[in-house]
Amino acid sequence: MKSDQSMGASLSGWAGHAGPESTRAYMHLFERVVARWAKAARPTAWGGASEEVHLPHHVRRTCLATSALSGVEVGVPIVPQRIDPARAYQARQDFALEIAHGVQFDSARFAHHLEQDDAQHLVRAIAEVFALARCVEDRHERSIAACCDAIQAFYLWARAARQPKHLPIQKYLARSSVAGREVDLVEPFRAWLDCHENEHVSLERQRPAMQLIKFLLRCGVPKASLVIVVDADRGRLPPGLAALGLNTRVVRKRAGRSSIRLQFVDSSNVASEAESASVSMVGLHWLMVLTGTNLLLKELI
Repeated sequence: MKSDQSMGASLSGWAGHAGPESTRAYMHLFERVVARWAKAARPTAWGGASEEVHLPHHVRRTCLATSALSGVEVGVPIVPQRIDPARAYQARQDFALEIAHGVQFDSARFAHHLEQDDAQHLVRAIAEVFALARCVEDRHERSIAACCDAIQAFYLWARAARQPKHLPIQKYLARSSVAGREVDLVEPFRAWLDCHENEHVSLERQRPAMQLIKFLLRCGVPKASLVIVVDADRGRLPPGLAALGLNTRVVRKRAGRSSIRLQFVDSSNVASEAESASVSMVGLHWLMVLTGTNLLLKELI
């Protein structure tokens, strides 16, 4: 069996080094590489690094990082990773959709490159917004599995949100979030909370109702897609809602539903008296739940 000395000589000869001492000197270069990537991957775990990760992506600086192998502080060039806000936003949306459809938590987060802590915060925030909307029981100590189960109960909402009629809302929400204008979504989200009623949108409270309708129009939803449904025995519309100039439809009173509510239809179709999937509001509910989740994570609500 070769001695350490002869093995070192063989290695240095194979590498083209002057001798074993040169090889050992070169081996210390790996410490810098390991330290650099360890710090780039987990910047907050290394002292004095938090300010570095916020630099523009083209800026390179050298700062002290503890070598992962020797414990010696060495000068390491840090190249901050640039995160595309649009891709990060879409990853969260797609992750939530997969959780709703029953995809395993770890499989979903791996597929969308989410850190475990970030994914856990996300599912807990979604469950909390469902609780705010009185869709589920408010339990603060939910396990991740319990949060995922709560979200999966609303998979029909998530599926409905993929209908083409919701595309203007999706685009508006994405633009606002990517541009850092989430604060503009706080009022529409609170208005939705006030109007949300099971699978419907009640217009009984005129102020939040008008705020929500104006938000949908601002998103680019065609006016013809929004229909105010009124029970026959209710009478006239409140003046504010009437002034919006939306189409109205008078129907027979139905138990368990607000006497005045909103329908969201494809502008190429005419809303039928039947509360079919094509006029359902649950897709909007899903989008607003995710909007509230984003606001909650940003500590805006």
